[in-house]
Amino acid sequence: MTAGSELDDVELSKRQSAMLLDQVKTVVVSKAYQYLRTHLAEKYGIKKLSSVAPGRLDEWPLTQQRELFSLFGDNVDRIGVRLTKTCLMVPVKTVSGLLFPSEAGFESCELCSREKCMGRRAAYDPKQVEIFGVENQ
Repeated sequence: MTAGSELDDVELSKRQSAMLLDQVKTVVVSKAYQYLRTHLAEKYGIKKLSSVAPGRLDEWPLTQQRELFSLFGDNVDRIGVRLTKTCLMVPVKTVSGLLFPSEAGFESCELCSREKCMGRRAAYDPKQVEIFGVENQ
């Protein structure tokens, strides 16, 4: 999911700032993500949709972005997102990962102990950490 690069061409006045544009991009990608989740849940009758993403947990490092992008094959140029050598995505306001049905309603955020995270979708759950056997930093 990406906010795309089109917003990068928006010209800001002196009274506006790049931070405002950054916030707009964050909202765009967040709303697109919410739309996709709702669409998939309604279309396929999924009651609980879960997600995981490379780089969110030590057990699935950011370098696994390469494997995700390889799924696009020759069509990777059509998605409008590219990977840097360090596996960051461009445009910056882009998210990747897997969405899947799960009766447990799993979110990788439950396994992350980082307290201050703007993207947190679920509270940290030490019980889930124990179940999945992950290590927190």
